[in-house]
Amino acid sequence: MALWRLHLKTAAQNRNNSIAYCINNNLAAIGWRVSSIPQTKFQYEELCLSEHKKRVSSCLFVKEIEIGDLIWIRDTQGLYYIGKISSDWIYKTDDASILHDFPNQRNCIWKKIGNSSFVPGRIIAAFRSGKALNRIRDNDIENLSEWLFNNSHTPKEKHLKTLSEKDINLLFKLVSDKDCEDIIASYLQVKKDYIIIPSSCEKHSQAYEFILINKVTGKQASVQVKQGSTDINANDLKNTADKIYLFTTEGRILNDLNNMEIISKKSLTDFCNENMHLLTPKIKFWLSYLHYKSV
Repeated sequence: MALWRLHLKTAAQNRNNSIAYCINNNLAAIGWRVSSIPQTKFQYEELCLSEHKKRVSSCLFVKEIEIGDLIWIRDTQGLYYIGKISSDWIYKTDDASILHDFPNQRNCIWKKIGNSSFVPGRIIAAFRSGKALNRIRDNDIENLSEWLFNNSHTPKEKHLKTLSEKDINLLFKLVSDKDCEDIIASYLQVKKDYIIIPSSCEKHSQAYEFILINKVTGKQASVQVKQGSTDINANDLKNTADKIYLFTTEGRILNDLNNMEIISKKSLTDFCNENMHLLTPKIKFWLSYLHYKSV
């Protein structure tokens, strides 16, 4: 099984109707029509190369996707769906496929997941790419996507007694960059006696995410959070506050400052498990999923 992300973007005038056409008819579809009806996948690719002058995303859709693969889409309201491919490639020339600019189609069983609250951060990030179709190469996210497709219930909320290093790393794949900021803001306020300054959360500065004030000392702290393999250069925050807190899920902390503290993934995970009542529903959901998969 492979996992894909598909942008249902076409040359059709009404994108909402085109997305509904796919969902209501159990179809995954993509554009790039060619001048004659291709009889084989190879012929379609040859026509694409000749007419579009490059190997466009539809070639990937035609040649690489297989029956049983899972595919994520998102509609214009920000609602996410996951589908399972249930047929081979079909090239369509009927009125509906022309109207919606979807000549390349596959049957697909769709399941509505909903808004981003229950979508892995890794999937949300995949939609930032402008490419029409991308493969998501991540075994953990493949397994989770399969679980989401096959289960209609949400896992029960339970505390985790222990969490392996692998599952700690997985947690920070599941949550988004904004979730990381929420966890760290709660962690610093509960564990380090800070209160957050709401107006500092505005994205007027790339150097930090927000500013806090210590309830005991009155001193300020700035926070920088990065998800994925992005590095943090501590020097960028050198003069932003009395104390600096840094967190990156997979990247490096560059340079060392006397007033900086690196927050570990384990510290945040332990905090979450001890303070489930303080967490957003989304973070509770992913912690509960980790419990579900570990039993």
